[in-house]
Amino acid sequence: MKENIHRVLLTLCTAAAVLGASPIPWRAYQGPDVGGRAPALSGSVAAMGDDASLAFWNPAALAFMPWQMATAGYVHQAGVLADPLFSGPKRLNYMAVAGPNGAFAWRSLARYRQETAQAAGPDTAFQYLKYSVDEISLAFAVCDPAYPDVALGLSAKLLWSRLTQQDQAWTGPGYTRAVLLDENGVGYGLDAGLLWKAGRVRLFANVQNALAKVYFDEVADDRPKARASGGIGWSDEGLPSFSVGAEKYLFRGSPWLRWMAAGEYKRTIENYGGLSLRAGYAAYHKGPSDGASWSWGVGYVYRRLLVDAAAVNLRDTVSGRWRPTYTASLGIHLN
Repeated sequence: MKENIHRVLLTLCTAAAVLGASPIPWRAYQGPDVGGRAPALSGSVAAMGDDASLAFWNPAALAFMPWQMATAGYVHQAGVLADPLFSGPKRLNYMAVAGPNGAFAWRSLARYRQETAQAAGPDTAFQYLKYSVDEISLAFAVCDPAYPDVALGLSAKLLWSRLTQQDQAWTGPGYTRAVLLDENGVGYGLDAGLLWKAGRVRLFANVQNALAKVYFDEVADDRPKARASGGIGWSDEGLPSFSVGAEKYLFRGSPWLRWMAAGEYKRTIENYGGLSLRAGYAAYHKGPSDGASWSWGVGYVYRRLLVDAAAVNLRDTVSGRWRPTYTASLGIHLN
């Protein structure tokens, strides 16, 4: 088991070296961002609005949700930087049911599959590798009656990882016996959030994976990385909403700091629902060589149905081109 995990990590390190990055990819094992709205806002979403994906971005925001919602998210990644190893290029990656004071969610952190065939002298070696990590979370948020504008939130997460590998060789007369490896790993994480409303202004702070345990005990780095974030937002019905914030990953190889700014404009169309236009920008201080990313997205709501889509663009340092990652989500108001 240990030898195979180290082989997987060696592949990660090789890819990172090609990109000129640190030996540990700065977002390895984190999984893609969730939702169809938050990526369009460059992740600066905790201080703006209410949707079911806030169970991931800041559990404290659940205390101010006026309704119950269910959502499912899809991600389609492309490019070297936007598609890190183990991320999986296309997949359903998030499902959540959320309402005032609580949420239950599932997230796919990793999906990876590879089949290879290599000549080994007169023989040919075949290898099949499959790796996945799933996260199940339960979030709660509360307000003190004495301070109804301040909310605290907690999210407890259980992570389950599975690694399957099969090695077999063709020797001419036939195949050798297959060597099978099937291992499971279990980890956990704990998020804590704070949100304060002051009129039309919202202040937030959040720590993801404040406590975290590895999936596989043999690899100390195989765990969700702690991430601290905070910011301020302003919103008003009929006017654009704005938010600025910053975040930092608390582990070696991460950017020292990431700044975010975003805006959203909502317009109601009589008898036809509502339309939202969004844009965001993020810059890194002492971070990856791409230096910045920009995003945009749209949203449409009609009666109980909500559809959101976003594109996040990162510069590929190998080709110099902007590589997009597309996300979309479907939401339903449950009451």
